[in-house]
Amino acid sequence: MPAKKNPANSICKFQAALKQRLTAEKYRHSLRTAEWAKEIAAFCNYDSDAAYLAGLLHDCAKTSDADYLLEQAARRRIRLTKKYRKNPLLLHSPLGAALAREEFGVSDPKILNAIHYHTLGRARMGRLEKIIYVADYSEPGRRSPAAQEIRRLLRKTGDLNQAVKIKRETNAKIFGKAA
Repeated sequence: MPAKKNPANSICKFQAALKQRLTAEKYRHSLRTAEWAKEIAAFCNYDSDAAYLAGLLHDCAKTSDADYLLEQAARRRIRLTKKYRKNPLLLHSPLGAALAREEFGVSDPKILNAIHYHTLGRARMGRLEKIIYVADYSEPGRRSPAAQEIRRLLRKTGDLNQAVKIKRETNAKIFGKAA
């Protein structure tokens, strides 16, 4: 489902489904991420509807149940990299892309990739992937100095690549250099 053809009532249905699926705090985080992604998209002259939808659904598979994530990943034949085996909670990203496609009917590969790579990123990310990668980390509910720096940077300059660099440096400290 391309974001532009997604009527407002579908967004309401997605929000209702997420409200049932996620904890209250994770649901609020998803709403903040969607709004911030939409704002970033405006800075970057990108489709704000696609950014909102990807931001809204980015954590649709988020859970603290590692066994569930491993089971669901195996069922969908998601490749378990070393990072995923070490920290199975990271599987919510690729699993989220699968659920967005299966349960929410999203077919736009740019939105699905943005969801898939929102936590660890990847080399040569597209603009929407970069938007969701930094929006998740720097949405207004996040108080870390790096998140605040990204928000200031994007609001002042709209420099998405510099924002990605800041997030990558943070990921490298947490997950190792290849993150």
